[in-house]
Amino acid sequence: MRLIQAFLLLALLPVKLFAQTETPVNLTEGVLAFTCVSEKQEMTLVLLDEQSEWRLIGALEGFKVTEINNGFRFEEQERVGWLAYLQQDREDVWSLRYLSDQQSDSLACVNESDLIGQLSKAIASKVFENGELLSERNATLEQELQIAENVLVGEQSKASRLEQDLERNVNHRLELQAARNELAEERRTVSMLREELARLGGDLANTQTMLSERASEDQKLLELRRQVEAGEGGAIDVFLSELVEMDPLDRWKAMRDSPLNSAPSSLLTCLSTLRINPDRFSDECRTETVEYLLNAE
Repeated sequence: MRLIQAFLLLALLPVKLFAQTETPVNLTEGVLAFTCVSEKQEMTLVLLDEQSEWRLIGALEGFKVTEINNGFRFEEQERVGWLAYLQQDREDVWSLRYLSDQQSDSLACVNESDLIGQLSKAIASKVFENGELLSERNATLEQELQIAENVLVGEQSKASRLEQDLERNVNHRLELQAARNELAEERRTVSMLREELARLGGDLANTQTMLSERASEDQKLLELRRQVEAGEGGAIDVFLSELVEMDPLDRWKAMRDSPLNSAPSSLLTCLSTLRINPDRFSDECRTETVEYLLNAE
């Protein structure tokens, strides 16, 4: 029974006691282990010396430990009024007494440290073999971790390059969009220029038509002047000059009795000017009137 309890106590020892030891030494140094029994209960206590401070593991783990004469005092940190004392009554005889607001008990304790020490020596070689395996495994894991970190660095570098490529693509897209906008603006400008050119073409056609009509009128005027100079229209020109000099009433009668009385509507404005205000009878009206009278003869 004590052997089984010793194995259980050994199992409670922190793994770091084995992992931090590079050569076979006493693994139970700084460790006290007790099996405490009473009529009411049984418990296992393991005390671990950590940098001049004792810590409980197993039963009563988490209790505050204070070293006193011939033993230790345990206090529950979350509940006031609970105290326990582990004391050495005489050589190899220990007892655990505790008091609380609900109950009290006294347990006889056996120091299992020597037995645990013997067991730890018996299994130390296996422990160290396992430690070496763990160390090798740890080295392998560290190498794998380093490889993974290198891969991660490579992936981060790749991601950085992708981000740079993406940024360049975004800038290229912005430049392309700007070029498209500029091209659209150029197209609008070309369209406006075409419309303006079409309008100017229309104006040019109208101008050409007007020039053609004016050339025709000039040709007629030249022909009329030729006729006047040849004596064909001399009488008509004299007639119109006499009309200008007549009194309004005589002028009206003369125009009534002449072919001007049946002149076309296109001459009505000119003839009205001649009849009412002969001083404003223009050369153009005179030419049209002479042309009409020549044709009327």
